[in-house]
Amino acid sequence: MNKMRSPEPLHGAARTQAQAAGTFAQLATALLAWGPGALAALLLAGCAVGPNFKKPAPPEVQGYTSTPLATTIGTTNVGGGEPQRFVEGHDLSGQWWTLFHSKPLNALIELSLSNNPSIKAAQAALTVAKETVLAQNGAFYPTVSGSFSASRQATPAVLAPIPNANEFTYSLFTPQLTISYVPDVFGLNRRTVESLKAEEAAARFALVATHITLTANAGNSALAIDRLFSSGTGLWGLGATVAQPVFEGGSLLHRQRAAQAACRQAAEQYRSTVLTAFQNVADTLNALEQDADALRAAATAKDAASLTLDLARRQFQSGYANYLALLSAEQTYLQALITLVQAQANRYADTAALFQALGGGWWNRPDLPKGL
Repeated sequence: MNKMRSPEPLHGAARTQAQAAGTFAQLATALLAWGPGALAALLLAGCAVGPNFKKPAPPEVQGYTSTPLATTIGTTNVGGGEPQRFVEGHDLSGQWWTLFHSKPLNALIELSLSNNPSIKAAQAALTVAKETVLAQNGAFYPTVSGSFSASRQATPAVLAPIPNANEFTYSLFTPQLTISYVPDVFGLNRRTVESLKAEEAAARFALVATHITLTANAGNSALAIDRLFSSGTGLWGLGATVAQPVFEGGSLLHRQRAAQAACRQAAEQYRSTVLTAFQNVADTLNALEQDADALRAAATAKDAASLTLDLARRQFQSGYANYLALLSAEQTYLQALITLVQAQANRYADTAALFQALGGGWWNRPDLPKGL
């Protein structure tokens, strides 16, 4: 009569975890010793194909206007009537609005910058773009995953024992480590990263524009975890698989072309944005020149209306003019005064618009991102 062997006692949980960790370490060591050269070749394979993206050159222009800029005319005894001149190459302050020396204006802008939901939304969009670029960069690196399983099994005595040790009750531990890598042979991942970086730059400058607008497989198995890689009882295997899509009905080629077209689209959008910026600066400079002329004309008209009103008052007091003439003179003066205030406001607004068109000195603001 055959006797059934008593079950082998299970090891403690702590010892099991420590031995599992040792097993994974041995697996990793074996993989590194097996294929460093092969892994290096695979990593370099994704860097051998595809042209590098080049930043488009800015427009070949010598200035913002076709003719040299002259100093605008000044108007004496009028607020904001000082002559203005454009100094090329002069840096802009990140807080350009302080140049107006208005405490209410400073307080209003700081309040809007700290509480505006559009800025918070633009900041979140920039974070999304940055994280998307980082996520796509992960395609250039191998993927490593691990798993571990444990089971307790018993074989009937009427059957032959499975283990070499003739045990009918045994434990099975299976740790597994999988490393995979897809080389970027056709450059699709690289082109995609470049496109995403362009989108990140767009999100970064959208945040800046918001500020300016508000301001202006390997594995092994063993029957017992304490005998993994041991002589006579261990079973392990090591292998590698390299796979790269070669033909997918033309989809690979067209995806690559789509990524390259996206880069060209970003380049043309860049050129369009730069040209629009030059146009905005030129239009604002011309507007400031016209504002200076309009301010002088409004000041002259206000002075003339003031003299007419003074004369009408004297004539009314002397009885040479009726009350309707006095009211007409007062109405003309007040209208001239309103026109003068509007001319002053236009000049202040166009001055702020020039700061906006020039970028508002965002590169000098510590709270805004400077680059990628």
